[in-house]
Amino acid sequence: MNWIELIEKAGEVALKLESQGGEDPDDLLSEFVDACDSKIEAYYAVIERLKTNSDLLKKEERRIKVRRQSLDAQILRLKQNAVGLLRASEVVSGEARVNTGRITAWVRSTPSVEIDEGVTLSPEFMREEVKISVDKIALKSALKGGEEIDGARLRYSDSIQFSNGAT
Repeated sequence: MNWIELIEKAGEVALKLESQGGEDPDDLLSEFVDACDSKIEAYYAVIERLKTNSDLLKKEERRIKVRRQSLDAQILRLKQNAVGLLRASEVVSGEARVNTGRITAWVRSTPSVEIDEGVTLSPEFMREEVKISVDKIALKSALKGGEEIDGARLRYSDSIQFSNGAT
């Protein structure tokens, strides 16, 4: 019996009991309770199975996350190795790009602002949000423009760039 049939059956049992003054000579109430008990046990079994599956998926998510982080770390190491190799190749050959016919690789330097711990910058390099934080965009612009700012400097990080085909 599905849950809709059980609800309909409950209505039938209630009407029958009411019409018989609360007497249950056909033992309808006991049959209904047994059917409900069986259905509740079935729900419990399904819920427990779903919980088990959910727990297994949580463990799998953690495993996959660790695996993804490991792959991301490998990618970073390989990119750093490739940047080093390109830098060495540039020193030896004078060429900033490597073109294999299949890919072209080059090193791109991207500036970012580093700020010393505890330094107080002038208000023009600060912006107000919910809290006061350093305006790295303004700092980067000033530093790129040649300003010297105590406690802040441009730091260039290297990353490798690829394109498909020869350029």
